[in-house]
Amino acid sequence: MEITERREGAVAVLALEGRLDGEAERALVERVAALLDGGLRKIALDCGNLDYVSSAGLRALLLALRRVKSADGALAMGAVRDQVRQVLEMTGFAPHFAIHPRIEDATRALAGPG
Repeated sequence: MEITERREGAVAVLALEGRLDGEAERALVERVAALLDGGLRKIALDCGNLDYVSSAGLRALLLALRRVKSADGALAMGAVRDQVRQVLEMTGFAPHFAIHPRIEDATRALAGPG
């Protein structure tokens, strides 16, 4: 999996591409931890090019969410493809995440009013 990063004001946008599986699990968790260590508290995950999520990938998403919340931050997902959304729903993970139709919607929700 490839992770690219960009900033939209105070929001860090991580674009996830490929497969979020056991090999990619650590990369996502470490990237989120690095952002938090750098003082960022709002993270949007762009899932438009995320093709697959394994059980290890689900664990990575949950760990990332927990770390962000424990740092008094917020995490949102945008542009989640149908196959990934189905995995989140089937496993009962979907309600734990703020999932938006587009990454722009997720970023705007995190940025807040104004």
